[in-house]
Amino acid sequence: MSSGDNICRVCGSQNCAECVVFPYGASRGAVCIACALELGGVQRQHSKQPKLSRRAIRKRIAAQQAEQPVASDNDQELALPEIIEWLDDADEGSDLPGGWKQSYP
Repeated sequence: MSSGDNICRVCGSQNCAECVVFPYGASRGAVCIACALELGGVQRQHSKQPKLSRRAIRKRIAAQQAEQPVASDNDQELALPEIIEWLDDADEGSDLPGGWKQSYP
């Protein structure tokens, strides 16, 4: 189980990546499974944690986004010609028994 990477935008709880869903897309934020079920219409008994105010949830999400390092585009360049050459290799498997290019009598 990993640490809490995502903050639920409904109740403000911090959850691991396996315990959240993105019902409105990644840009709208994560929702924990319990809140997603409630949004879907499933009724539940009293929850274990009280819900946070919207202001407190926004502060938590802003603090989490401030902690994440900003990725720059120039950090690492990919060697695309080498990858494309490897993918387009015409001789791949021709010398192996049962390879792609081998013909059977």
